[in-house]
Amino acid sequence: MPASLHLSPADCRQSQSVAHSESPSETNDRTLTPMTMAAPKTRSWMRPLYFLLGLAALAVGIVGIFLPLVPTTGPLLIAVFAFARSSDRLHDWLMNHRLLGRFISDFRSGRGIPKKMKVVAVVTMTVTFTYSVGWIITHPLAKAIVAAIGVWAIWYVLRFPTVRPE
Repeated sequence: MPASLHLSPADCRQSQSVAHSESPSETNDRTLTPMTMAAPKTRSWMRPLYFLLGLAALAVGIVGIFLPLVPTTGPLLIAVFAFARSSDRLHDWLMNHRLLGRFISDFRSGRGIPKKMKVVAVVTMTVTFTYSVGWIITHPLAKAIVAAIGVWAIWYVLRFPTVRPE
């Protein structure tokens, strides 16, 4: 995996200072890419707000691993964004986490969803939606809406590429 995916916000700020330096010889030491310039300065009064946003998004992302229809990757991306602006420690922890970091890096690289996870998601959604439409929901219009949402959710998961084992 490229090292640029595991830069801390501190590395990003250092890259910004190198990019804006007066001396051209200083920039020869380091190649600047859009990835290294990702974390802008954050006003001090915004840091607690970003921190709370990051915690909330992380909680939703973790719940999404276990519950169908609750997204996982989107909230984790929001958490990384927020932690990059509020907490170097949590940003680095999330990016390098053995399970959660993989969702983020696979999404960033465009690799897709691992086959095992895709199978679990589709089977879980199929069972959940079938049970809901067949035994829980009584109103015909509500059944049709839930069935349509289920078909869309399964299609959404299946349209992503499948990650090949390395």
